[in-house]
Amino acid sequence: MTPVNDIVFARMSGAQNTFFIVDALSGKPDLNGWSQSDRQNLAQKICTSYFGFATDGLIVLEKKSGYDFAWDFYNSDGSVAEMCGNAARCVSLFYHDRIMAKNEIHFLTGAGDIFGQIVGKNQVRVSMTEVFGLERKTVLGFQGLYVNTGVPHFVISEDPNAALAKRLREVSDFGAAGANITFVKIKNANSIEAVTFERGVENFTRACGTGAVAASVYLQITSGAQEHVSVLMPGGELVIEKAQEGQRPFLSGPARFDFDLVHLGENR
Repeated sequence: MTPVNDIVFARMSGAQNTFFIVDALSGKPDLNGWSQSDRQNLAQKICTSYFGFATDGLIVLEKKSGYDFAWDFYNSDGSVAEMCGNAARCVSLFYHDRIMAKNEIHFLTGAGDIFGQIVGKNQVRVSMTEVFGLERKTVLGFQGLYVNTGVPHFVISEDPNAALAKRLREVSDFGAAGANITFVKIKNANSIEAVTFERGVENFTRACGTGAVAASVYLQITSGAQEHVSVLMPGGELVIEKAQEGQRPFLSGPARFDFDLVHLGENR
């Protein structure tokens, strides 16, 4: 077993979507020797019962040439997360407040490069990855829209239902990894309610940035939404700009620090 240095976890929230963020940019803590399995095990441990409460994911910030940083992101079940809009806002604010006070942040995710912009107190605007893969599908008798907004989503206009989401989540139509299931209710031409059952969390979350973009694409296709769309999620409002196939949308919303916790050195 390899000794582990003390690790400081900053717990942050983006529209009540929660994350632990670890700053490894300085080399302290030194996580270079950690295998992916080590990191997955850590995510499972600290995001479930270790601290006595649940958290949606773990993000490690690391050096990357040509970028302010790169992230290594794990869901609470230890699976790798390519992209998350709420997490992107949180890491942008973290970098601005604790690393370097710059308003434009450029970083690399598993789904590609992202630009973050601090636009006000605890308000962050981030570019998302290009929208692609739009396809109308009927799955298990439910009509919906499949779209990849950094991660795959199946969007349906139904009341949120966890049992249904679990069934849809793993159907073969969505490949081996499955898809996130986003339930929506159109309010008007520029406003939509949405909640996402997220793979890796295996439950509904208070907000999902990629799900908000997916809901905006759905609204644009079904109702001809304009450039700015308000997505109302249980954790708050997110604003999406330019959510169309082949475009890189922008996601704006809140981000904040909750508290710091220290994971004391031990064998991993």
